[in-house]
Amino acid sequence: MRRGLITLLVVITLLGVATGQYSAVAQDDPPLALAPDNAAQIGHLAVRESFRWGAVGFTPEGTVTLAGWRWDLASGETTRPLSDPPEGFAITSPDGTHLAAAERATTITTWDLSSGEQRWTHRADTGVYAALAFSADGTVLAAGQWDGTVTLFDAATGDNIRAWRDGGGVRALAFAPDDGAKPGDTASQLAVGRWDGVVELWDAASGERVYTLGGASGQLTSVAFSADGAHITAAVGRTVHLWDARSGVHLRALEGHSSLVRAVAFSPDGSLIASGAANGEVRLWDMASGQTLARLRWHTRSVESVAFSADGVYFVSAERPGIVRLWGVRSSVAGASFASRSGWINGLAFSPDGAQLASIGRDGNIRLWDVASGTTVKTLAGHTDSLTSLAWSPATGGESSRIASGGWDNTVRLWDPASGSAQAVWSFDSTVWDLAFDPGGERLAVVVRRDVLWQDMATGETLDALRGTPSGVTVLALSPNGTLMITGHRDGSVGVVWPVNAEGFGDSIFYDAGHNGSVVDVAFSPNGARFASAGPDSVRVWDTQTGDLLSTITGHTGPILCLAWSPDGTRLATGSEDRTVRLWDAASGEQLAVFESHLEGVTSVVWFPDGTRVVSGGKDSMILVWEAE
Repeated sequence: MRRGLITLLVVITLLGVATGQYSAVAQDDPPLALAPDNAAQIGHLAVRESFRWGAVGFTPEGTVTLAGWRWDLASGETTRPLSDPPEGFAITSPDGTHLAAAERATTITTWDLSSGEQRWTHRADTGVYAALAFSADGTVLAAGQWDGTVTLFDAATGDNIRAWRDGGGVRALAFAPDDGAKPGDTASQLAVGRWDGVVELWDAASGERVYTLGGASGQLTSVAFSADGAHITAAVGRTVHLWDARSGVHLRALEGHSSLVRAVAFSPDGSLIASGAANGEVRLWDMASGQTLARLRWHTRSVESVAFSADGVYFVSAERPGIVRLWGVRSSVAGASFASRSGWINGLAFSPDGAQLASIGRDGNIRLWDVASGTTVKTLAGHTDSLTSLAWSPATGGESSRIASGGWDNTVRLWDPASGSAQAVWSFDSTVWDLAFDPGGERLAVVVRRDVLWQDMATGETLDALRGTPSGVTVLALSPNGTLMITGHRDGSVGVVWPVNAEGFGDSIFYDAGHNGSVVDVAFSPNGARFASAGPDSVRVWDTQTGDLLSTITGHTGPILCLAWSPDGTRLATGSEDRTVRLWDAASGEQLAVFESHLEGVTSVVWFPDGTRVVSGGKDSMILVWEAE
């Protein structure tokens, strides 16, 4: 069974209120066309209870570190060697064995992370510590103060090696990489970033300034060397600056962030720069051209730190208070990123050709996405309240497909996805809970109040109504050939309606499905021979012809909210309040995979038409796409 930590292909970030603790990042829906295969989120770690402010990083073995926390990507397990978190800005040594923190602004404390024991403490006579950096081999700790002082400490003993004071307040520090060079060469150099945007290069061995880097002015927050020591980057204001580290020549300014850039980092091969900003946006840049390769909008607060793994396959970004997000870089993860605002995701549907994805949320809008490019194609607006249901009709007989949507405003709206215009609005006397097209796209089954209405698509006329069900219908599904309908009810029962034809509904047979609560979803297998019903406690698979129970699927640790059959009918995908998407063998009920990245309950799942991927939408305002093979 796969845990799914590194199987996420695409993240579609719908910025709204991601959790009850966070407010939305205000921004317009951008036409965000990102190059495929550049970056996609594949996991997250929340350490809200302990994180103050710290630099996120990777150990050589690929473990993510932050303020004493360790996140093992292979197992997904997290550990915290320290019983008490550091009281201030914290950094981890390059090998992941030691932690240093500027506690209470005037005191530096270091710990051995293998034992959790404190190593040494140093209190400044004057000044406030604002920056820390370990040398590449971890033997030297540099500390910068607001009064402009830079001090080098022996990282093992805390002994003062050297100190100098020259210039304005120190805001960021970075050692050149250790490539075996002798003192006086690049490897012994220290980049000092000052609050006013000045970046200086100092010889750490002699304490002498090599030169001052020009070309930038403004509030500086971060500085970093490339792995080969050839380049320096710094975050100054809303811009990422790049210099040649050997000549001091300013090479270019990378512009695009709309708020203060808080963090920068080079990829190991020096070809990429990652940056994080105060508005939560993370960007991936091509170092050679200065072009933006990816705009990643999942963070809801200021991004304080970014770092790449040693192999360059991943990078991480950290926000206050302690949300770390793991991203796949380039070919390691195939896909694109999309951005919008919708709030709670209530439904997903693919176009008949699979080229577009429709999503609905609590903002009452339908968004159409181009799957290949990640561009928001259209936003269909007209509903006046939250949406509950979505369906995309097949394209048959030369007719173009249509989209139907329903919701709390007591209406069903029919849309032309090509033009984005509303073709019809049907009004009812209560909330629309679910809807489904017949195979020909000529009629629409609609759940209103406790009943099912059979609507003529051409005229809007109600052809028939299914009323008097045991406890009221909650959800429905039409068979692939359109002759059967399955209904789910509030008392946990399911109904089979046959025949279904142009005129209306035939007889109904009701089953006690054994669900412990209301039926939340039903779906036919692609050949119609089976159907599945989901209740809070389980998914049950039934023989359509005989009504026999074929299998019962359990394993979620929270109420199940949705289900979907794979196109070949061999697997089922489910989403739950336990924040996971799970894949199951439909015949045996065996769990095949668990996907964990949603921050709240998963409310909708749908398969790519080719069955290779699953899309999930959740209460956390996020839509994720997962590799299913």
